[in-house]
Amino acid sequence: MSTRELVEEADQAAVAYQVALAKLGASTMLGAIRAFSRLNPSQVAATKAGWLKEVTALIRRDRVQGQRLAIAYYRLSRALRTGRTIGDPFAPGPVGKVVTLAQLRREFERAVAGSPGAALDGDEVIAARGKAGREVEPSTTEPKSSLGRDDPDLDVSPGLIEVEELPDLDEVLAGLDREVDRETEEILKVVGPDRLEKKRKEREQSQSAESRKGKHYTPQQLRKMAKEDEDAVAAGTAGQAERLAKNGARQAVARIAERDPRAIGWVRRSLTGTPCGWCAMLISRGLIFYTSKRAASRASGRRGSRGDGERYHDHCQCVAEPVYSREQYFTSNIFDLNRRYAMEWPRITKGFYGKEALSVWRAHIRSQQSAKTPASRAA
Repeated sequence: MSTRELVEEADQAAVAYQVALAKLGASTMLGAIRAFSRLNPSQVAATKAGWLKEVTALIRRDRVQGQRLAIAYYRLSRALRTGRTIGDPFAPGPVGKVVTLAQLRREFERAVAGSPGAALDGDEVIAARGKAGREVEPSTTEPKSSLGRDDPDLDVSPGLIEVEELPDLDEVLAGLDREVDRETEEILKVVGPDRLEKKRKEREQSQSAESRKGKHYTPQQLRKMAKEDEDAVAAGTAGQAERLAKNGARQAVARIAERDPRAIGWVRRSLTGTPCGWCAMLISRGLIFYTSKRAASRASGRRGSRGDGERYHDHCQCVAEPVYSREQYFTSNIFDLNRRYAMEWPRITKGFYGKEALSVWRAHIRSQQSAKTPASRAA
């Protein structure tokens, strides 16, 4: 295969990975919404333990699957872009020193097919996000082939792909799992049982105050208001569950790339192409070099912290994409939006700083997107 064909295949794999991750998130949201029925609004204290156990297990399962998807993608993408790949931290026993592109393609295909939500189509993904209280227009257009060829077993690449080991990668991922486990339990308690109980108390206080003023509600109205509160809490919980599950993949890629000597930096990408204003600001930063002597010695480009590469809001459809060369960033079609926003940011925010600059930028992004369609969107 020519260099151009390898690059095109890598770009197709990037889209396939992000679509699979969006489907995984939709599947997690649907599972979280179903699990919410275990949380009894009138018996929160008695039912929250069972609910928390079920949702935590759901998120952990999908997060692990997301990690496997991300690592399979990383191994294939790195091979296509650099001619070398990394070892699989999940592989049992010693890792071989070489692998073929055909093997990496099959590994990625299996990870995509086995990912939660793989069977969902575009309409089902949109419906899932609608149930979670967020209308979006995700770009769920499937690439014709995530592998860029009709026969993945036909490996016409020259020679074998060398496997380069990244030390202690399994320990890094294990540490990440522990971090997310702690975060998951803390967040779920706040957005689930605690918020449901808070809304119930606020509703009762409001109704009591209105009752003293002579305003009374029918049983049907009271049930409707209670149901609206429950739906709002369920949607919030689903959004958090999606973010936490998808972070298994997103943070794995970020941590691996940070340790990868061949990755010069990363770029934030939006699947939808219609990001929120905050994500659009991060996207406009373009290529972010890793903060190291190697990166700092580059003549140009921006440097950023790991934090920005791991910051995602609920319903966020962004990922951090590793970059291995300047040419990759400046020529790849998947970074078109980054390059456009990077040119627009200084023009739109000229004369503004800090929060004012972000406010002006958000208004600009909303104006651009509303010109296309009035539907609300998320990155």
